[in-house]
Amino acid sequence: MQYAFVVVLFSAAAVAFCAATGVDTTQQAPFPEIFVVNSTGDGDDAFPGDGQCETAVGNGVCTLRAAIEEANAHVGGDGISFSIPTSQPYCDAATVACTIYPTKALPDVSDSVNINGPGTAKLNVVNITGVKFRVFNVTSSGTVSFSNLTIGNVNPFGDSSLGGGIQNASTGTVNISNCTITDNTATGNTVSDNGGGIRNGAGTVNVTNSTISGNTASGAVFGGLGGGIYNDSGTVNVSNSTIAFNQAVIPSGSGGITLGGGI
Repeated sequence: MQYAFVVVLFSAAAVAFCAATGVDTTQQAPFPEIFVVNSTGDGDDAFPGDGQCETAVGNGVCTLRAAIEEANAHVGGDGISFSIPTSQPYCDAATVACTIYPTKALPDVSDSVNINGPGTAKLNVVNITGVKFRVFNVTSSGTVSFSNLTIGNVNPFGDSSLGGGIQNASTGTVNISNCTITDNTATGNTVSDNGGGIRNGAGTVNVTNSTISGNTASGAVFGGLGGGIYNDSGTVNVSNSTIAFNQAVIPSGSGGITLGGGI
């Protein structure tokens, strides 16, 4: 990150002018932070809120988990980008593609942030086989954006099994662009498990130039609704996207999109 330094010369007249104009610098919005993920690891941030994405003081290792923790702790919209060396575990030097395997559920995304990957063929966020949790759970009432990444093989289980890949659990806006959401499952021990790929609560989800395929919604009693997308009471907008080969394990359920609100 590059910083610009400005030298300001103060005088009594200048101070008097500022006082006269009534400028309250304490009310200015904080500058956004850009946290760059450089590791496929899964360590927590050392000190969330200090503006340094690193799993230990001074080690410079920034994981996706640590970046989310820092973004949550910093008030205002931030960015998360990726620059992972192919020497990292789960990276292929030939294709320059990397996979991140969270060992447990990532932190809820509780503040506005733009998570921008290097491309769907370059970055996968995938559950380890047999491990059951949702990857991205958005609780922010602001705007959260996902772009240029693949979310796959996610299987949340039990009472939290709505929205296999991404759940918008708040009233905010989730933008999904140039993403692939595939092979995710909403299943467990609840009456119904809805939204194999995406579940939207009372907020807004915008899907653009994305593919949502091969996802499944399956509940224990009544089955599941919305194998690809389940919209509870909010709004879902889809444009220039492919929604295909999703399934809902219930006779009246929709394999592609199930609506409870607008779309």
